[in-house]
Amino acid sequence: MGSKGAGIRAVSFDDGPLGPVGLSQIYSFKEVLGRLAYDLELDEDTLQPSDHFDLFAGTGLGGVYVILFTRLRMKITEVIDFHYVLQENLFSSEAWLNTDFDACTLQLNTILNQALSTFPLEDNLDTPDSPKGMICILNPVYPKTPRFLRTYRVRQGFGPRCTIRQAFHAALADGVHLPPVLIQHDRISTKFVAAGSEFPNPTALLTKELRLCFPKAEHVSCILNLGTGTDRDNTAQTVATQCRDLGPFFTRLSVEQLSPDVGDDASQAILAAMENYLLADDISDMVDGVVLAVKERPHIISPARLTSLAGEDGKSQVQAKIEHLTATVSLSRLTEILRPSTSISSFGQQHAPCLPNTRRDVIARLRNLLTNTAGSNVCVVRGHPGTGKSSVATSLAQEFASAGILGAQFFCRRDQSAVHSARNLWRLVALGLAQTQAVFARALSSIFTEAAPDVAALPVSDLFDSIIAKPFASLISVTGPIVVIIDALDEFGGLASPNPAREELVTSLKLWESLPSQFKLFVTTREQLDVTSLLCFESATTLTLEVNRDLVSQTSLDIRHYFEHHFLRIASRYQSLPTPWPPAADLDLLTARAAGLFIWASTIIKVVELCPSTLCDDLLPRIRTGTLTNSGDLAALYCTFLTATFPQRQHHPIFTSVVGAIITAHTPLTRLALCRLLSLNDLAVEEVCQALQPVLSSKDVLAFHHQSFVDFVLSKDCPDPFYCAVEQQHTAMLSACLQVINGPQVHFNMAKMESSYLTHDDIPGLRERVSEHIRYASRGITWHANPSLSHLEDAEFEAFVGRLNQFLKCKLLFWLELVCLEDVFSVVSRELRQLVGKYKNKLKVTLPLLQDTLSFMTTLVGPIQRSYPHIYVSSLPFAPLKSLVVQNFRNNLRGCFTAIGVPDTWVHGRVMNTGRADAITFSPDGYLIVADYTICKKQAWDIESSAAVGPQLHWHGNSDIAIAFSPDGLWMASGSDDHIVRLWDARSGAAAGGPFLGHTDRVSCIAFSPDGRQIVSGSWDNSVRVWNVVSGKPVGGPFLGHKGHVNCVAFSPDGCHIVSGSSDSTVKVWDASCGKSIGEPFLGHTGRVNSAAFSPDGRQIVSGSMDTTVRVWDAVSGKLLGKPLLGHESVVQSVAFSSDGLRIVSGSWDQTVRLWDVLAGKPVGEPLLGHKNTVRSVAFSPDDLQIVSCSLDSTVRVWEAVSGKGTGEQSTEYDHRVTSVAFSPDGRHIVTGSGSVDSAVRLWDAKSGAAFGDPLLGHSEPITSITFSPDGSHIASGSTDHTVIIWDIESRKPVRKPLYGHDGWVTSVAFSPDGRQIVSGSRDKTVRVWDAELGIANGKPFLGHERDVQSVAFSPDGCHIASGSRDCTVRIWDIESRKPVREPLLGHKGSITSVAFSPNGLQIVSGSDDKTMRVWDAESGATVGEPLIGHTGPVTSVAFSPNGLHIISGSGDATVRVWDVASGKPVGEPLLGHKYWIYSIAVSPDGLQIVSGSGDHTARVWNLCSSTQIAASTSPTVLFSSPSSYTLLRYDGWVMDQNYKRTWFIPIQDRVWVQTAGCTAICGSRPMISFDLTNFKHGEQWAECYEM
Repeated sequence: MGSKGAGIRAVSFDDGPLGPVGLSQIYSFKEVLGRLAYDLELDEDTLQPSDHFDLFAGTGLGGVYVILFTRLRMKITEVIDFHYVLQENLFSSEAWLNTDFDACTLQLNTILNQALSTFPLEDNLDTPDSPKGMICILNPVYPKTPRFLRTYRVRQGFGPRCTIRQAFHAALADGVHLPPVLIQHDRISTKFVAAGSEFPNPTALLTKELRLCFPKAEHVSCILNLGTGTDRDNTAQTVATQCRDLGPFFTRLSVEQLSPDVGDDASQAILAAMENYLLADDISDMVDGVVLAVKERPHIISPARLTSLAGEDGKSQVQAKIEHLTATVSLSRLTEILRPSTSISSFGQQHAPCLPNTRRDVIARLRNLLTNTAGSNVCVVRGHPGTGKSSVATSLAQEFASAGILGAQFFCRRDQSAVHSARNLWRLVALGLAQTQAVFARALSSIFTEAAPDVAALPVSDLFDSIIAKPFASLISVTGPIVVIIDALDEFGGLASPNPAREELVTSLKLWESLPSQFKLFVTTREQLDVTSLLCFESATTLTLEVNRDLVSQTSLDIRHYFEHHFLRIASRYQSLPTPWPPAADLDLLTARAAGLFIWASTIIKVVELCPSTLCDDLLPRIRTGTLTNSGDLAALYCTFLTATFPQRQHHPIFTSVVGAIITAHTPLTRLALCRLLSLNDLAVEEVCQALQPVLSSKDVLAFHHQSFVDFVLSKDCPDPFYCAVEQQHTAMLSACLQVINGPQVHFNMAKMESSYLTHDDIPGLRERVSEHIRYASRGITWHANPSLSHLEDAEFEAFVGRLNQFLKCKLLFWLELVCLEDVFSVVSRELRQLVGKYKNKLKVTLPLLQDTLSFMTTLVGPIQRSYPHIYVSSLPFAPLKSLVVQNFRNNLRGCFTAIGVPDTWVHGRVMNTGRADAITFSPDGYLIVADYTICKKQAWDIESSAAVGPQLHWHGNSDIAIAFSPDGLWMASGSDDHIVRLWDARSGAAAGGPFLGHTDRVSCIAFSPDGRQIVSGSWDNSVRVWNVVSGKPVGGPFLGHKGHVNCVAFSPDGCHIVSGSSDSTVKVWDASCGKSIGEPFLGHTGRVNSAAFSPDGRQIVSGSMDTTVRVWDAVSGKLLGKPLLGHESVVQSVAFSSDGLRIVSGSWDQTVRLWDVLAGKPVGEPLLGHKNTVRSVAFSPDDLQIVSCSLDSTVRVWEAVSGKGTGEQSTEYDHRVTSVAFSPDGRHIVTGSGSVDSAVRLWDAKSGAAFGDPLLGHSEPITSITFSPDGSHIASGSTDHTVIIWDIESRKPVRKPLYGHDGWVTSVAFSPDGRQIVSGSRDKTVRVWDAELGIANGKPFLGHERDVQSVAFSPDGCHIASGSRDCTVRIWDIESRKPVREPLLGHKGSITSVAFSPNGLQIVSGSDDKTMRVWDAESGATVGEPLIGHTGPVTSVAFSPNGLHIISGSGDATVRVWDVASGKPVGEPLLGHKYWIYSIAVSPDGLQIVSGSGDHTARVWNLCSSTQIAASTSPTVLFSSPSSYTLLRYDGWVMDQNYKRTWFIPIQDRVWVQTAGCTAICGSRPMISFDLTNFKHGEQWAECYEM
């Protein structure tokens, strides 16, 4: 925006007292709008404020105004009326005066229900067409950090999704009258309150938002700040200073605030004060200045206003013009959304139509089929190459366009195969429909208005549903046909075989049959196996164009007419040609030889057109007696053409190079790019291309006109000089690509990207800064490698390896720049992995470097691929020091930061940031589908880049515990606790079938048949049932025979059989059609069978069991094949076969994944370690090169499956969940208890976090609690194995046998102050006291709690014990009498998780699942003060500081908090850094440090003093304490500077180890990561980080 009139106009509303005083700012705004309406000659009552201001911001009551002006589009008078409603019915109500949370909330809801009932809106705050409005709110956990609710979406910044009602509540939630509001953000629900207390004036925040919303605006014309008199801390003056770079016009209108209790006439007093204020000369001038700045925008007049101004005579014309303009704007927006970023020129580009009066019978028949709205809605025309299919399609397209019934047309071109995808095609089809059919455009626009789908990433089936099916479904009134044409389907995706792009499209074409019959799809294709075998519609009409003997007379007449027409056109340019030319007899001969092939006739015409004498001198003689005597012989024709065109052999090598390059190129090349790529003489290439004009489709981009010519030069029928061996051509192209990339023209920062803060999309034309042939070569290396290497001799392969090695050592990083810039990272990574998997035995020399490259790419480059500077700025610093990539480029790095503590080698098992994962599977298009049962959500992921694909899908399940996807990915079935099977639309999440009723207990497992027509379910009612997907009815009766819960079911590959596994330890095979059991149960397992699957050939079955074994069975006989596969140390939860049936993968409760060789019956490599909890599900990737696993640790990991070995080291033995922590009495050491299967006690150095000696092993199950003896010589530990063990630290062995007595888990242990006794609490509801020296129980257990005892503690004098229980009570016991001192302490609303005495013994603190802590008087049992509220998750552990002044708490919200005992308020900010629940905290004896143990497998040591010094941030984690310039670590891994710019990225696997503010050490399997930022270059200086 260059001119002042085009600048941005913004308005902000201060917070004010929630009463009449708030009218002051709204009446100030009314004055501005009134003068604006006068100047624009508009009616003030109809003026729409959101038409004249671009951005609204507000805090507190000002936030309410923002919602009204933007989301509800209210006018000023309507907003004033709404304010009075709030004032009378809420702010003046008894509920408000009595600060009654519930009553105030109810009253506000009543007001909102009444107000929103007049606005037919979806109850969601942000929509694509809402004016921009931002409401400032706060998370009480971070009171110094503003958060924003927006009516729009931005690519950066905090943006929780919420409803309009939630936004109203959050804006007014002062914590006194209205409670905090729970809003979903970042996968968790968080409480928010109004921000007025901290940010009464939102204008400073608004200026930052302006830069975010309008990044290309040169200035801001007007910032209007409306206040209520108060300007705390001179905010307005500060904002005025900050706005200088945005524009000079900042205005604050704010009348002096009156007392809020001025009586019943408060509103009138406010209005009187406002009138006097606004009449003052200086203020009036300011208002006029605002109006002047606003009205310089071109006048915005509503359609209704414009129509009324036109009068009756011009009303219809104006309405028509408005509709036209509205449609134009809508279409422009749809074009911006739908047009693919990659260039696809085949949309709408046609072949020549049939000549007039030709193909009349074919066209007439197709016309009838496609205009008959009652018939089939799919029509397919098949035929041999050259039969004129495309010309017929073009003729129909032109005819239908003239008739207004053409929806869209897509003419597939093989030369654009690199950008062919079903997703791109359907986007272009939707765009074409919107351009030609106004009703479709309106329907599609309404869909994007409601909730715009992410068309660039949506899976194909979801995309079709969103942009094709849903708009058509809404066009009920459209009765006439709308036709979509897709021509040359066989050319879609190019020559590749198999052809995933074509298969994906053909599969998606079948979705068209579900549309109403008036919406027609017309497809043309060659008779090609991979098309015809897949293109099996249920009701499509198919027409075949015949040739040779089957030729119909009409076709011959059409071809003769074609010859006559074009020969006449050629003859008109040459006076010397005889008349008629050629004679009729020659025309008859040409027609006969064409044999119905229009491409034969077309080629003859193109050859003759270059040189007319060729016809009589060469072609006709050959046709009569020579090489062209056979009718329709395209091969002979092409041979004749090439022999005549290239008589000189010196052209032959260049010919094969050019033709081979055109055929094998992954994307079409220009002639200049081809010359540069192959280092060919430009003139020689031009001569070849000129000679090839009869078969080339374009002079600009090189591609052949017809597939038949490509088939000819690739066939053995082609003469040697012109024959192109496709493998050799790929080899030549591979060699050329390597030569280009290895050359000097490829270097650092080739695109000259200016700043690392930017993404590629932020810089228009960035890609074009790099030469076309270099961009081609970046993808060409992997594209050409796989098809070319298989035929190389050993010497040739060795030479290739040498060049590849040179490329990897010298040019890898620059190549990755290009790969990221070209947006082909995922496909290149996949192709490179396939190369390694296929040729690993021949790539031995360079295999380590290739594997290291893959690790570097997928672990560190994938997440930052949208901004290639971060290859250097972010990725290299986190690469292991022993990485070959780092070693090769280390000497060139200059300005990178140093990440201290990064492992030396790659850690095996790449982590994907998917969140909770209960089940995984792969979609038909190769994406990983991750499902979270707890919130009924699924998300697709690209496993190469770890990027989410498309939006999350939420279905409306009910306690779902099993899901399955249909083979085509369109449907999802779920089974749940309510005994019901349901069917869902996997694209929308809507119910699609069922409920399927019959089971009488939990539905525990579910699967689709291979054809997707049936569902099998297994249940805890011991039965298996099969359901018909369409009818929802059971197939046969229930399959009965198991004597225990059915835990797993699966169909055989042919769909005829079902396998089931049960808690009765058996596996059974059933006849899927009738439910009869086939043979006897498979016996052998000695525990519950959790998982079973058929091999791909259906001949074998694999099962995994609670008995820790994997077994392989003969599917027919039920006999065990070989011995059980042994290796797992705990329950086997999931098993799967590879697609070739040669390997099995298994996942276990022992947190490992194992790979097995089926034939050998042995494990392949070592177990795959890395998960930190039970592995729930495992799967092979579609290419079998990777294994994916999901775990209860809320992660999905990707493993290399080539050898069963990782590209780096396995996780170490210290990797365990830390469930309990304690300091030694001298504070020098920390002891941790493992909640994982190793059940170990470990000692650590408190200063460095380093492990201290070997682990203490003795418990058989996880440890729950641990404590030091007062003299530091012993440790006591409690475990889920029901025992307590006392350890001697010096010998690291148990002092004696475990202490037995509890009948349930031991949940808590503590030494008495004199060290002579130990107290323990247990799930058996008892408290026990033990003699620490003798190891025997002191008396009987303490009885009284009604549920599990979860925490125990001794009083400082050793006379009393406090215990907390799941019965929500705290009890205090007299140790001598073993009786309660008093009644239970009541107050908590959830389980008591932790108790602790104060150092003087006068108080007790308790933490609870209700997210609060309470302090109790130990003598009276009364509560001391109010509950301590602040944690957003259960409080899991509490402790007093040694001086008794502070309480420290740990929580399931992954934070540690420090509280002031006297005030009950938090001290400073929460301590952030853990990524999972904190289970235990402890305070050092000197009170200077805190240690916290977490489910993220770390114990963190914190400086207690730092908790009061941690700076606030707008992100989840403070990375460094002030005054660092880089303070903010966002949830997505980006480190932000103080200007909210993305500075560098921290990979997900490293985030838990990063040193955060206040953290001094991390105890775990890896060192803590800290950063040396000396000379760190980033932003505009980023290019200084690398020296060439």
